[in-house]
Amino acid sequence: MNFAKLLLLAMVMTACFAWCKPERESMTAVQVLEKYVEVSTSMTDIEQREALLDYTGGALRAALEGATDEQITNGFIERKFDLDSFAVVSRRDRTPREVEITFRISYYDRKDIAPDDEPPLVATTNTVTLFKESNIWSITDVTSSEDTEIHFGVTTDSHIRAQ
Repeated sequence: MNFAKLLLLAMVMTACFAWCKPERESMTAVQVLEKYVEVSTSMTDIEQREALLDYTGGALRAALEGATDEQITNGFIERKFDLDSFAVVSRRDRTPREVEITFRISYYDRKDIAPDDEPPLVATTNTVTLFKESNIWSITDVTSSEDTEIHFGVTTDSHIRAQ
C-alpha cells in the first residue's frame, strides 16, 4: 500500500513538473513581444521596470537598465497615450535562435491635448529582433521604424504619413 502511494505521488510530481514549466520558457517570440507591449503600456510603478527587463536582452536591456527612474517614469508610467491596437504584421526567422517581428501599434496621443479635445490617432510600424538563449526568447533590439501615420479627428482625410 505504501509503495502504491509513493508511486502515485511520484507520478503527480512528474506531471506537475512537466505541466508547470516556468511561463517564460514556454512563450513563443510573438508572445514575448505581446507581453512586453502589455507590460510597457500598463505600468503604474517604477518597480515594474523589472517586468520589462524580464522580456529584454542585449542593447534594449542595456538601455532600460541605464535609464534613470525619471526616464522610466516619463516614458512608461506617466504616459501621454492610450493604446488603441497592436498587431503582428510579419515574422522573419533569421536562424532558429533569432527572429525579426514587424508589428503595428496605434495609440491616441494625449500629449499637449486639452482634456476636451479629441487626441490624434498615431499608428506606427516597427521591427524588433528577438534572440533565444537557454530556451527563452528576449527582445534584443528595435531595428527599424518603417512608417508612422497621424490621424487628426477633424475629417476622415486629415492625416500625415511619414516613411
